Formats: sequence, structure tokens, C-alpha cells
Amino acid sequence: MWIRKLPIEVSVERRTKLLWATCLDVLLGTSLWYALVRLSMFFGVPLRNSVSGYVGCGVIAVLLPATWYANSQARRKGNRTMICSRCNVLKAADGEPNCNCGGRYLALPEMKWI
Repeated sequence: MWIRKLPIEVSVERRTKLLWATCLDVLLGTSLWYALVRLSMFFGVPLRNSVSGYVGCGVIAVLLPATWYANSQARRKGNRTMICSRCNVLKAADGEPNCNCGGRYLALPEMKWI
């Protein structure tokens, strides 16, 4: 049965997902920076510390906005599926907020299964 989440549950879930995505991107950016430094040393082109630091910051500066964009797109796609709060009927968002049973359609991220 689907029930509506509390507002605090919705906000904690959004923040947790964004935090996980940010941590993974920082880890990926750091790994890419480390690989770049190692490859440059392998090919005999030593990078100065300041240059490698700028490259690392640049990689992370590109990945963090990309994470934010991907997260916002996923939220928009999740809001396209609607669930009736009374009879649990699923439908795509079409602008009609009321169900035939008298219930109200709510977005999927606002609901949880129990």
C-alpha cells in the first residue's frame, strides 16, 4: 500500500541522494586527477604541483555541476509518475490532480510503499 511521506522524509531523501552523488563525483574527480598525474610521470612529462592542483580542481569543478544537473533531471522524471492516494492507481502526469475514486494523485517521490 502506498502512503504519503512526511515532508522531512522527502527533504532528507533529496539531501542524502545529492550528498552521495557529490561524494562519488569528488572521488571520481580525485581518481582522474591521480591518473593524470601518474600518466604524465609515466610519459616523462612531470607536472609542477601548482599545475596538477589546478587540473584536479578543474576536473572536480566540471563534475560537480554535472552531478547537480543529472540529479535535477532524475527528480523531474520521477515527478512524471503519479499515484492515487486512495486507490493506489498509477498514471503519467497529465495535469489532472483528481482520481475517479475521489482520491488525489501525488508524485511518486512523495509516496512510499509499506
